[in-house]
Amino acid sequence: MQDPVIPPPPAGPPRPAASPPPTWSRKRAALSALFAFIVVVSIGVGAYALLRGPASNDRLAGEGLGRLAVFAAAAGFLGSWLSQTGRRKAAIAVVAGISTLIVGLFIALAVVDRHGSNAAPAITEAERAPLVVVDEGGQRRLRHPAFGFSILHPGPGFKESAEVAVAMGMAGDPATQVYGFAEAGTGSFLVVSVMKGMGGSKPALEQHVDGVLRGMQSSLAGKAQVRVLARQTVWDDSAHVGTFTVALNDQQRLELAAYSVERPGQPPFVVNLMIAAPQASRFAALLASLRS
Repeated sequence: MQDPVIPPPPAGPPRPAASPPPTWSRKRAALSALFAFIVVVSIGVGAYALLRGPASNDRLAGEGLGRLAVFAAAAGFLGSWLSQTGRRKAAIAVVAGISTLIVGLFIALAVVDRHGSNAAPAITEAERAPLVVVDEGGQRRLRHPAFGFSILHPGPGFKESAEVAVAMGMAGDPATQVYGFAEAGTGSFLVVSVMKGMGGSKPALEQHVDGVLRGMQSSLAGKAQVRVLARQTVWDDSAHVGTFTVALNDQQRLELAAYSVERPGQPPFVVNLMIAAPQASRFAALLASLRS
């Protein structure tokens, strides 16, 4: 007797065809870049006209604004590409982070009155040395080999970014040195800037920090909802530092810690630590970590 023939199981539904890779429009991205360029130039010109003081340097401000506008255009192009290819959250993080940093640093480095900085001593070649990674007491820190200050390292996700530093547009300022770091995965940025000849007193430090904050509020008026979450100045034996925390559209945070450092027989200087990030609170320890 033959074994019964068992028919094969019915074929399943056909497998869906693979989705085609997302397409994007170069023209649309270029228009976004142009729009970003125009917006940054408009904001920068308005902010400079509003805050320009006797010590302001028109040439440096113009050169810096031009570089910032080009960097903003690149960010607009990148953000458009990310958005068109389905990575909207990444696009928002990149554009918001870079835009916040551009506005804050333009005000901090190019617009604010430098309290007679026309006579500020130039930073020497040794003082322009890069920050070095060191281990102090089991902590990974960034130390300046010439000025001697150090701060906590922002974390393994942060990479030194010459593009962020150059985009601040202060390469021509002989009294300022800027270092940039970026964490691509979160759209977070850290900028460390040294301003020689700044600070030296509580009023001078407060004027510096207030100028940064006023400039940011003026520049973003009508462009984003700006809420000042915290603002204070500490001038005692523990530290000489002015800080503020700002929320932009309740999505992005920008935090500044500006330290005045005084040295016997030498000009004072200010170390600005500026963080732009969706969750800047994770950098609270870094902002409070300066040792000099």
